[in-house]
Amino acid sequence: EVPATATSEPSNVAVVEAIGLAGPSHKTSVEVNRKIREFLWEPNFHANTPAEILANTNKPRWNTDVHFNVTPNKELVNRLLVVLERKFAGDGMRTKDLRDKLHKNFINRCKQEKISAAAKEITNTRSRRARRAGENHKRRTKAYGSNMVAINQEMGRDCANALPKEAMSGGESDDEVSETGRRRVIRTVRPSWRSDEYNRFIQVIDRFVGLQLGANSHQLLSRVYGRTVDVAVPTNLNPSLAQWALRHGL
Repeated sequence: EVPATATSEPSNVAVVEAIGLAGPSHKTSVEVNRKIREFLWEPNFHANTPAEILANTNKPRWNTDVHFNVTPNKELVNRLLVVLERKFAGDGMRTKDLRDKLHKNFINRCKQEKISAAAKEITNTRSRRARRAGENHKRRTKAYGSNMVAINQEMGRDCANALPKEAMSGGESDDEVSETGRRRVIRTVRPSWRSDEYNRFIQVIDRFVGLQLGANSHQLLSRVYGRTVDVAVPTNLNPSLAQWALRHGL
């Protein structure tokens, strides 16, 4: 008896296994990611109607303060898996594949929030420094105007043209720090072009600012020298500074 020859047609089982090994298509993966984003709250969401904004606000969101597998994220994952499995199970998406995509979305959200928090802190710091520089210059100008004779006498020169805001605060980068046993202080970073005499002039004015504020002087943060940075003389000084205000050779 002649044995039957093997058929060249693949079995249905082999076809199913091949599909399983191949995994979901790129199109399916993209659609899964889109569905996940659609389901979750979007922090940078923009819409034209209050209803759309409210709908986004009411969507569930990751708690980035806890782990992916911890409540309430654990329950959110289970909710999302029910939705995603129902829609994509027939497209080669295993539960593991869906969970991996959810985890990746969670990690991305954590990274974005860290970046957003860092960027917000930088913006707040810059705004705080700019506001403080403006307030300091107003106080110094007022203090000099009220105590011009005394300040000029202590400095041994007329300092009326030594008050440009860019010279007194430009180039400084102040950081608020706490020192053991003391209230908060500001460590100043001085620009290298300022002479020792000009730095002394600023200290003299600040002393008069404190005297002028009287009982309210405690509201000002103490300013202590931190370091000197190498920067050029500002080109927009108005009025221009006298030579005594510039470090020798500039």
